[in-house]
Amino acid sequence: MRKLLSTLFVATMAVAMSAAETIQINSSLSAAVEITAAGEYLLQGDGSKCTQQILVAENLGDVILTLENVDVEVTGAKDAGVSALVIGAGTTATINFKGQNILLSSCDPGCGIE
Repeated sequence: MRKLLSTLFVATMAVAMSAAETIQINSSLSAAVEITAAGEYLLQGDGSKCTQQILVAENLGDVILTLENVDVEVTGAKDAGVSALVIGAGTTATINFKGQNILLSSCDPGCGIE
């Protein structure tokens, strides 16, 4: 029985760990990436520079983001206040980083993570 429970626990963990939705972040994106539901997301880059924002909606509850080799560099008009990654009010985000990640904004005001 103990071995069966251990096997079930491992199988459950494997399913839970693979449940993250994968979103590709690269230079071919033509619009902002919008996350509109609570959950776990793997934002996976290919080394190319993306100029679009990553927007996490307001009031989602818990969101887990894993950024893996993501390069987001946004620009905008002076005083535009554009940030690379925006977490909406009322959303709690856990952000994990794998590999080399760049989150930059050349806007004033603006920041990497807001």
